[in-house]
Amino acid sequence: MNDNKSRAPELHRLVRFVGINSVIHPVVTFCISVVIARTLGPDGRGAYGAVVATLAILPIVAAVGLDYSVRFWSAGGQVDDRSLLKTATIAGVLLGALVTGLMLGYVWLGLPNSPLPSGLGDWAIAAFSVSLFLMTLSRFWAEYLIGHERYGYRTWGTTIGALLQLGAMLVAWRFVGLSVDVAVLCLGLQAVFLAVLFLVIARRPLAEAVAVAVLPLSELRKMASYAGWLYVSNLLSQVNLHVTVLMLAALSDLRETGLYTAVIGVANLLLLLGVPLATVISARTTRSADQPDFAHQVAVGIRLVLAVGGAAVLLGAALAPFALPLIFGERFEDSVGPFRLLLPGILGLALIAVISQYLIGAGNTGWVLAMSMVAATVGVVLNLLLVPPYGAAGAAIAVTTGYILALILASYAFLKVSGLRFSELATYRLSDWRPFFRVLLARL
Repeated sequence: MNDNKSRAPELHRLVRFVGINSVIHPVVTFCISVVIARTLGPDGRGAYGAVVATLAILPIVAAVGLDYSVRFWSAGGQVDDRSLLKTATIAGVLLGALVTGLMLGYVWLGLPNSPLPSGLGDWAIAAFSVSLFLMTLSRFWAEYLIGHERYGYRTWGTTIGALLQLGAMLVAWRFVGLSVDVAVLCLGLQAVFLAVLFLVIARRPLAEAVAVAVLPLSELRKMASYAGWLYVSNLLSQVNLHVTVLMLAALSDLRETGLYTAVIGVANLLLLLGVPLATVISARTTRSADQPDFAHQVAVGIRLVLAVGGAAVLLGAALAPFALPLIFGERFEDSVGPFRLLLPGILGLALIAVISQYLIGAGNTGWVLAMSMVAATVGVVLNLLLVPPYGAAGAAIAVTTGYILALILASYAFLKVSGLRFSELATYRLSDWRPFFRVLLARL
């Protein structure tokens, strides 16, 4: 049981802790993207992007939404904590093994339309399989810790894993040359590191969990009911995030896919404006249900993300013609247009992420599903219409349009659940910037 809610750290301290990592992690992933683009070119970048997109989607598919149930139950503290950890671990192992086995069978049987690019070697496929299993299991472990408002594993642990991947890629580039196969092998280091890290930091809770029973069937039914809406929502949310990459590869070519996957990594830097708050808001919402002013704090955070993000969008659009060819090389000059078209949509996604996590923490998962349905439906339809004639630019338009419409619905849902008026959400105040500077500075 959780009996330390009163001793929970202040929200701005959690945001600062996560926020520092949210600045560093995109820089690391950006460096990985640059290495891939400069060594493998647009075609190789497109093939690697397809592998990354597949690894991002399948663990979400495999988890069937139960990972978010683990977070909600962990934050609520209504069940035995050791039983919850044991249940989460068993679910991660079983579901990870299932999706990995199905994926291997699909690839080795040579069935058409495999999500993996053709030509991957056996070692690369093996590394992909290990990564898929461990990433599925790590999702459950990470959500368990987040429910306890312990964010180091998901944030700094992931960043260290990415640094290991980057280091291995640079060594391979220097001594043996970097191919798509080698890049996939290096990617597997992240998954292995995260699994080992949890076994180290949670060895005592894991050892205690061995002797207890799993959660009763009645509790599992409640978790499955809570997970249902979120599972469908998570699947739909992947349409604009990752399925767009696969649609580009199928409806256009690897060059356009490479242009898109290169610049979306840069555009996603905007997400760091909302990621710190979105990361910590879900568990804190569950724990702060009896605090009437909490919704006002979230509204302030939404306004700050919009203000700072809007300035970043304008700056990024102005610098794109000079920065993108300098970063990725002259072969990526045509990526400027798609990048500019993506920026408003990614800012919308940053705001949606904050609102969604508030709604999840409040137990209103149906709204999250509705938002994902809007973004996914608009994204798929516009991708089918715009990708064949316009390639990466068409995909960018589809993504941005979907997220902007979903943001409108998200704003309505936030007002409905929080009970705030529109003026309380939209009106800027000088005091709004106080928590912003409290996050940036150790002391006022």
